[in-house]
Amino acid sequence: MNLLDRNLEKLREQVTFFKPSTAYYIAHEAISAIAYVHRDIKLTNFCIGAGPLATRIFLIDYGDTVKPGKKIRYGTPDAYTLPYWSLDAHKRLAAREKGDAESWFYMLIDL
Repeated sequence: MNLLDRNLEKLREQVTFFKPSTAYYIAHEAISAIAYVHRDIKLTNFCIGAGPLATRIFLIDYGDTVKPGKKIRYGTPDAYTLPYWSLDAHKRLAAREKGDAESWFYMLIDL
């Protein structure tokens, strides 16, 4: 397991401006990193590596991850997750990759 530094929420508090290239890099990591639906895309689940891995961004917290198309039971989201929930999640529909892309879009707006 790698030691990680700050998450993007903390980094955003310290740095007032992200370049578009940074946001696109985060998008690439979020959408193509896994063959599963993460279902919890938000700023606090992206962490910067520490030491020699400081140039990498890691997607963490795979607790809600499922295979695409799986019908799942939705619990009540916490206050940090709700603003990033996709419309499918609000409608309690089956998990799809589209939901992660939509959550990433909400995250990008928040940056």
